[in-house]
Amino acid sequence: MRRLVLALIVVVTLIASSSVSVPVIAQLGEVRVTLTCSDGIEITDTTLVVSLETLTQLTSTVEAMTLYPAGLVCRLKKAPLLSSSASLAGGLIGPLAAFAESPPKDFVVGGGRFMNCQTFAVSAHSDNVNSPGTVTGSFTESVPQDDPLCATKGHLKAKVVCLSVVGNVARINGNVVESSGFFASAQTIQALFIDNGNPATGPPADLISFNTNMPGPAPVNPPCNFLSGNINPISNGNVTVHDAQ
Repeated sequence: MRRLVLALIVVVTLIASSSVSVPVIAQLGEVRVTLTCSDGIEITDTTLVVSLETLTQLTSTVEAMTLYPAGLVCRLKKAPLLSSSASLAGGLIGPLAAFAESPPKDFVVGGGRFMNCQTFAVSAHSDNVNSPGTVTGSFTESVPQDDPLCATKGHLKAKVVCLSVVGNVARINGNVVESSGFFASAQTIQALFIDNGNPATGPPADLISFNTNMPGPAPVNPPCNFLSGNINPISNGNVTVHDAQ
């Protein structure tokens, strides 16, 4: 125990003296954040424990939702810490040790543009085995009215009722709660997302596929869907898939 205490003191001292002002929790591999999303109908708050790399991806994703609006907006905020803490350089506060998320969560959060003119946003969460009763979230898609590149216009908003996450691949089903234009007759949405990493590091791009031709209500049991149609690269934006396993 004495050796552990001494080791923690050394870690805190090294970080406090470095030029990088980040909480100790990040240095040890995990950060705790709250993701707040609103689709104009419902506001959800989800607390997540993620790696620093995943946090970078989530930040990029939230920014893409603002740059390429589709009707769902999210924001990230550092959540209150749950364990003993120590003051760090720059006035930041961080716990002395990393902690595990309980219960662990699977999620997909994404936003951006694909096929040159269609914008989308998704935020879907569940427990780590994708139990139907734990699934929450929204999916929105929009073809902007003022975009001359798009022959068809429309908007869609769906409540996510099924989430399946396996590795870097997420599948969702949702029931449409709002639609217009090209999507006016849609009852459900099926979508597939493939997370190929942070787009800031270069290719390959993240991928998306979707289907709005399935009658409702949407199935709630994983694996949610078996989409075999076109898979499109996301030209602008990011998708973050987290498999808690």
